[in-house]
Amino acid sequence: MKNQHDGRQYVSQSTETVHGLPIGTWTSGSSQSQKNTAPVEPSQSPTRHQTSHTGKDRSDVKSKLSEEKIFQETVNNEKVTIGATVFTDLPRYDDAARYGLDNDGQRDVLVHIEIRRLIKAVTTEEPVLFNDLGVLGGLTKESIRELSHLADQLLCNFAILRLDNIILTLDNCSNESILKMCAKEYKTVSELLRKRFTKQGKAKPTEPVILKPESQNREGYFALVDYITAAVVCHLVDCGLPEGQTTRVMATLSAWSVKLKTLYYNSAVNAQECLDNAEDAVQQLIQREDRKSVLVMRNSDGQEAKEVHIEFDDHEDPTRIYYLRSYIRRYNLKPIFHAAAMCTVAYETGLERSLVALHEDRDGDVWVSPENAAVGSCYFALDTVITNLEHMKRQSDQRSRPPRKQDLEIQNPIEKRADIEVVTIDWRRTKGNSVKSDTLETSNAAELISIMVPLSLSNPRIADDVESLMQEGGLYDDTEDWELPKLVKVNKFQARCTLATSTWLAKQLRVKDPKSQLGCIPLSRSPLHKRIRAGTTLDGDWIERSKKIVADELQSDEVLQEYKKEASKMDSWVFHANAIELRCRGYVLTVMLICFVLIAGALAIPFTVGTRIAGVDPFQITAFSWLLAGVIIIASKSRYVSEWPWHDFIHGTVICDSVTDLADVTGVSEQMILTKLLHSENGSMVSTRGPYNGMFSNRSDSAEGFSIDVPVKLSTMLASGFIVLKVLGDSGEHLLILDARKGSSMDWANKSTHSASYLCCLDIESNEDYHDEGKDLAVSTHSRPLANDIHFVKKQNVSWSRLVGLYIADSWFG
Repeated sequence: MKNQHDGRQYVSQSTETVHGLPIGTWTSGSSQSQKNTAPVEPSQSPTRHQTSHTGKDRSDVKSKLSEEKIFQETVNNEKVTIGATVFTDLPRYDDAARYGLDNDGQRDVLVHIEIRRLIKAVTTEEPVLFNDLGVLGGLTKESIRELSHLADQLLCNFAILRLDNIILTLDNCSNESILKMCAKEYKTVSELLRKRFTKQGKAKPTEPVILKPESQNREGYFALVDYITAAVVCHLVDCGLPEGQTTRVMATLSAWSVKLKTLYYNSAVNAQECLDNAEDAVQQLIQREDRKSVLVMRNSDGQEAKEVHIEFDDHEDPTRIYYLRSYIRRYNLKPIFHAAAMCTVAYETGLERSLVALHEDRDGDVWVSPENAAVGSCYFALDTVITNLEHMKRQSDQRSRPPRKQDLEIQNPIEKRADIEVVTIDWRRTKGNSVKSDTLETSNAAELISIMVPLSLSNPRIADDVESLMQEGGLYDDTEDWELPKLVKVNKFQARCTLATSTWLAKQLRVKDPKSQLGCIPLSRSPLHKRIRAGTTLDGDWIERSKKIVADELQSDEVLQEYKKEASKMDSWVFHANAIELRCRGYVLTVMLICFVLIAGALAIPFTVGTRIAGVDPFQITAFSWLLAGVIIIASKSRYVSEWPWHDFIHGTVICDSVTDLADVTGVSEQMILTKLLHSENGSMVSTRGPYNGMFSNRSDSAEGFSIDVPVKLSTMLASGFIVLKVLGDSGEHLLILDARKGSSMDWANKSTHSASYLCCLDIESNEDYHDEGKDLAVSTHSRPLANDIHFVKKQNVSWSRLVGLYIADSWFG
């Protein structure tokens, strides 16, 4: 029997109930369910959004997904084959039996429904958008708070789910590395649950706020669980997750969905029961015999964390493989549920134009990575964002047709409400010569979530977790062939997507302390995706000019040809540990030819002139020509470098041991040379020395090395792959430098009261002149700065509390 309610179709499949509700009503908030006993063909699944637009093509996945295979993964604890041994009835991960779902038949029904929902999300040709079922409605400050409350409920219940899995692993697995991971996660999750659900001294617990009426809260919560799990599995499939891993991940997400929805009904009681079980499990661990030492952090009754040494048997239980697989997969999936987004930028760096993914979340934390996995994950996430945006833009254009008079009478009162919040989503993407950009303004909460979730998945940190999931197949090589990750091609692209509320934008316009913002812009307004040239003078005027110049103009043929020309010169350079060797046969041959002509002509004079010049010995002219040729050769050898051995000179090579020598010999600008050295340092054997090599990693401990005798301009730092951030700490303003150069691993800046090691400059002059007028986009040729005008950087421990923005004040670094 089918019932319609709040725009959603429910199917009552059974008279069985969970928490007093029919199973068909209790299940997923935005899914349409078919009969639960028979597998559903993805092609027969009804689509939620009827539109002619085609989303992503996942036809290759469509034929490989099997509902029955996915379901069997959710009950794989019943029969586990490890080598030649078969184990039965092992503990089940993500089990909700103690929280009210103790009937296996009910659980299987619900898991099947969740599996079908995920299969439908992956195989549908339509964009997967969030459907709030009318719970949130228009985007107001109140609805944003309500959305925050729903997300808070989800995170608290997710913490219960995590703690249950941690305790199950601690209780059954004796692998030391896994136990250390569990111990660290146990401390974090248990502290969170105690703060939220347990009274500690005079501090009252801060339980999640439940919206009124409760039925709408449940609808919104279920819909949020559905959309996040669907978005995650779609993103993983786009990133090339192998078939076997896709099956296992979908099984895990299906089980998570069922348990998260079960935990919803009594979060406070469930959290307390989970904490009690966790404490009992830790006590049992301490009392175990025949043990091997491992350090665990433990909290007891809200007191300070204690160090407890727990030991385990040296004998390795064969079932450890089961717990290892199960925990690692959940450990890698876990961070994806904690992502948040505000801005993502993908841009090119260096002469080789390698890609970098940059992400800022709503807390002001910044993540950046040049790794292929991060760039690929960012590409697919942004592609999903843009697909959703284009779909919503078309819907918005249809809604913006000239309304009827009676519609205006209804709409005007809403439009005049002062509490309406408008979210602006600005995006731009460049692929080859194609440039697409648009802006969408929405006051619809469902549209906001449809963008926030996939945009959050563009975080390079998420790419690390995706890469770990890709490699998880190695844990299964004893029972099946290890599937290699799919090779998914990522085209060259540059992109930026920014999400901002009208309140945030208004706040940016009325900054109370403009001095603290001096020389900075938000990452959301940065021109990084328009390619900054090394040596360019950066200032506020340059930023304003760059807004008016399209990417095609900034990357004109002349600029690209100049880059290619200089890059081709550098390709012939030979890099040694302490110097750079250049081929200069043309120069040497020219000098030698001049000297040869001079000497040959002088030798001919005695035979042609003879004694016709009275009082002049023609052989003296010949001797003088030899002297002159020697002077020419010596001057030519000393013109560009301080030392040029005769052996190298004769063979047409020159060794340069400093940036200035290299610039003089080649004619390439100093800043371009620094860009080459910085960007390719991770793949180079060159060690550096000198007064301005603070940002180089391969610094020489001795007096030997290639001399960095020229300070680095800020634009050169950015073009090389560094990100320079201005932050506020307890001791004032600091500059943090994140490394996203080719060959680097992911780098990040997270605000914290605890200090962390950063490449940074702690001394920033407050009276620095940030606005140099009369500069253009050409390479700066003004004189070098004084030592007091240079920011010297080094690795230091620093703590900070607020991100001011991307540093763009024209400056020098050393």
